[in-house]
Amino acid sequence: MIYKRAIYVVFMTVPRQWWSIFMSKKINHCYFITPIDKERTILINQTEGGLEINSYNVNLIELSKNIMKNGAKDILRGVVTGYKLKRRKLRFFRSCVGLTKDALGIKAPFALTPMQLYKYMVRRQS
Repeated sequence: MIYKRAIYVVFMTVPRQWWSIFMSKKINHCYFITPIDKERTILINQTEGGLEINSYNVNLIELSKNIMKNGAKDILRGVVTGYKLKRRKLRFFRSCVGLTKDALGIKAPFALTPMQLYKYMVRRQS
């Protein structure tokens, strides 16, 4: 199955957990949003409690504005084109970064934390 989609990755700071000692104090969580159509958007967030999937009846711009008002540090656009979904037996640690990298088709092995993923995406966009 091949798909083409724009995915917007939201980077933010959440209250610190025990594993936060390994992460940046500025950016320690990420999730992504993607438009379903012109008036609906889906949000996919890997949390410590599991996978959160929410559908919003607002367009991408309005949802992005609301997310930024609620403390997001940055939203970066990633475009997935022609990425072939493959069934793999071994998946990387199911973290917010692992889920986001899988959705974008990023194979950077050293982007393990949200800050590392943020820096990787900024470098790739410039």
